[in-house]
Amino acid sequence: MSDPNLVAAPTAWELAVRPGFLIRRLHQIHLAMFAEECGPSGITPVQYSILSVAAAQPGLEQTRLGYEVGVDRTTLANVVARLEAKRLLTRVRGTTDRRLKHVTLTRTGADLLDRIAEPARRAHARTIEALPEAERDVFLRALARLVDAGNAYGRAPLRLS
Repeated sequence: MSDPNLVAAPTAWELAVRPGFLIRRLHQIHLAMFAEECGPSGITPVQYSILSVAAAQPGLEQTRLGYEVGVDRTTLANVVARLEAKRLLTRVRGTTDRRLKHVTLTRTGADLLDRIAEPARRAHARTIEALPEAERDVFLRALARLVDAGNAYGRAPLRLS
């Protein structure tokens, strides 16, 4: 006898047409490719983003850094602390507001970014290489549009302008 309160598990096909499922799977795939390409560095995609923003905007206030990368404050504080322990970043208290911490890439961090720039680029390219070249820009623009449209729902909305 079957229990009328049980819901049938979705089939693989039903999962494969759900955007959330596909986005999560693509993210998992990208993480694996990034690890293959950049694994020896010990840097994750989120860490790479944080280091990249710190390189582009030296001395950026830590909370602002979180908005630039789209990472919530707690996660950002933990990741930045780990990067600081590896001597890839430094944090300095603000001079006018001592509660604020300003993040700067170290020379070691800059050297690491230089070393993994090409492997990271390959990981990003591999993530979308199954698409014909003409469709890649369309796909990336569509992803950016979806992120922009749903930005307010993120745990840490991106700064979009």
